[in-house]
Amino acid sequence: MGIVYRATCPKCDYEEQFCLGRGLGGNNLLWCIGDLSKTEQIEVRKMHENRQIASFSVEKKLVECRHCHTPDKLKDKTIITITNHHGQNFIFGDYCNDCGRKLHIYDGEQHKDTDKIACPICKELFLIINKEGVWD
Repeated sequence: MGIVYRATCPKCDYEEQFCLGRGLGGNNLLWCIGDLSKTEQIEVRKMHENRQIASFSVEKKLVECRHCHTPDKLKDKTIITITNHHGQNFIFGDYCNDCGRKLHIYDGEQHKDTDKIACPICKELFLIINKEGVWD
């Protein structure tokens, strides 16, 4: 089960809901790759067909594009980590769909670093992030 969070800015009107964590669909790798770029989907399918995948993890994470200058630069995004039989990790979904640059991923189930996220609108105060529910 994933957790629904609501982020609000104490200064301006910014408010956003984020669904983070793992849902029930995260057990089926090929079902989850629809959020990836077409190039990444092809890479994952090749790895799957060639039986190169020892394990994988699918999780919605809070990400921020620190290069785009739009209010929606902070979002939840599906990040897939694949480990091959040699122990190498491959991360998919960690690039911005708009500018193509690497995303900053706020990591960790406790979301300890989320108390340091500046408001994407006013940029003056840190967001207040509260648990709001669960999703699956």
